[in-house]
Amino acid sequence: MIARARRAWRVLDALSKGRAPRRGRRVFDPAEDAVEVLHAAEAALEGLGPWENYPDRKAACWRAVHAGSVAGQYVPYIMPQEHGLKCDTRWLELSSDSSSVRIASAHSIAFSAGHFRPEDLTRATHTIDLQPRAETILCIDAAHRGLGTGSCGPDVFEPYKIKGSRFTLDLEWKFSGRAFPGG
Repeated sequence: MIARARRAWRVLDALSKGRAPRRGRRVFDPAEDAVEVLHAAEAALEGLGPWENYPDRKAACWRAVHAGSVAGQYVPYIMPQEHGLKCDTRWLELSSDSSSVRIASAHSIAFSAGHFRPEDLTRATHTIDLQPRAETILCIDAAHRGLGTGSCGPDVFEPYKIKGSRFTLDLEWKFSGRAFPGG
């Protein structure tokens, strides 16, 4: 079965004054999206890769079609933290043996896919504290802040702070395999 859907979200950021790390949406997370849970093993994208990159850390990456495992997106930083972001993405596809979802955008987006929720990473103080989830947590961003918070070093440079208070994610979804929302 193949189903298509188009969905647009307006993402508001009225209070953060540029300090929010991202302006986007988390999907396929049972805590936020009761409609469907995705257990993806593989990820592919057309955008910057093959490793993680952030708005102020793109120089070592190149635009191409990149593919790898969802688990392989994990970066075991000494202090657990967000990881695996891919910037300047036109489409991404997450797949398992029985299903896949392909998400495309006319405008560049950033995304991360993995087996940890952001709050799992925030709570953990060591990598040993992390337990991967079976489901795949997907974060899709219309805007993402550069690296650094000023907590133990310099804050992010001004050009890499999120400016503006309204962002739109206009995404085309293509689902195949078992029943998905919109199918």
